[in-house]
Amino acid sequence: MRFILEHSLAPRLAAALNALSEGEGNEVIHLRTFVAETDATDVTWINELVVQGQTESVVVTADPSLLKNPAERAAWRTSGVTMFFLKGFAALPRWEQAARLVKWFPAIQASAKRARKESRA
Repeated sequence: MRFILEHSLAPRLAAALNALSEGEGNEVIHLRTFVAETDATDVTWINELVVQGQTESVVVTADPSLLKNPAERAAWRTSGVTMFFLKGFAALPRWEQAARLVKWFPAIQASAKRARKESRA
C-alpha cells in the first residue's frame, strides 16, 4: 500500500517512515513526488492525485482545515482517496512529530488496510 504524506508534514518524515516500513509491502512517499508546489491548494493536489492515478493511495495530513472548506471536502470525497487527519499535529516541534508519527504509523497502516477491505466489500 502506498502512503503519501501531505505538504503539512516534512519530506524527511516520509523518507524515515519509508525506511522503517521496508519489507512490509508498504511505501511512504511525500506529496512533492506528485505536486512540487507546496502552496498548491488542497483541491489542486487532490485533483492531481486523481489525474496521476493515485486514488488507491492513503494520504496522511496534519492539516484538518480541509474538513472545514466545502470545496476541499467535496474534492476529497469525490476523489476516492483515503485520508488520515492528524489534528493538533502541525504545531508540534519536529522531533515530537517524528516520535508520534513513528509510534502511530503501525496503527495507521492497520486502519488503512481495514478501510480498503471495507470499501471493496
